[in-house]
This record gives sequence, structure tokens and C-alpha cells, in this order.
Amino acid sequence: MATADFRATYANVVPDTIWYTLAASTIFFLATGRAKLICCALENRVLVFLGKRSYGIYILHEVVAHAMSLQYGSRIEKYTGIKFHLYGPMEFVVYFCITVGLATLSFKYFETPILNMRERRPLSAAV
Repeated sequence: MATADFRATYANVVPDTIWYTLAASTIFFLATGRAKLICCALENRVLVFLGKRSYGIYILHEVVAHAMSLQYGSRIEKYTGIKFHLYGPMEFVVYFCITVGLATLSFKYFETPILNMRERRPLSAAV
């Protein structure tokens, strides 16, 4: 059974509905200022750190996955007989650390200078 067929079955309708309702409720309570607990959780330093680098993580995650697969996939399979996938816990940790590291470098040396240039540039009167 294909993934699309599975997701279309009745068995998955109830869990999806619960998740969509939970997400919509969270957005509503955040927008109306009644979600103090969620706001405190989202102000966590780790989540703020990842949130500031989320664009870099989004852009770089496929590049890192492809590079790791090309560079190490055949070697790991050759020596261990195990096909390299990024689905195991150890592969995910390595993949995640490399991706976040590269996104942090990108944020510091690429995104931040561009954002600073935007703040220094005066707005023109004719917009």
C-alpha cells in the first residue's frame, strides 16, 4: 500500500484531525495572548538558537544528507556490509550536528552581515 493510500484511509483521519485541531488551537491561543505556558516553552534558549538558524538548517539539510551519503555511504557498506541510511539514531545525531554547525556558520558569516546591512541602510522616501 502506498503512503498516499495509507493516509487516505479512515484509520488515519482521526489522528490527523486531532493534530490539526491541536495546531489550530495553539495558533489561536498564541495570537490572542492566552498561551503563557507555550510562550515560556518557546522562549527556551535551545529553541531560540535553533529558530534563528532554522533557515540555514532548512537549506543545508539535504546538502549534508547527500554529501554524507556520497562520501561515506559506499565506505560503510564496503567495510560493514550495512547499507548507510540517515535513519538510525547515530547517523541522525551526526547528520544533525553537522547541519546545525554549518547553519551556525552560515548565520554568523553570511546571514548576520546581510541583516546588519539592511539595518544600516536608510529607507528612501520614494517607495
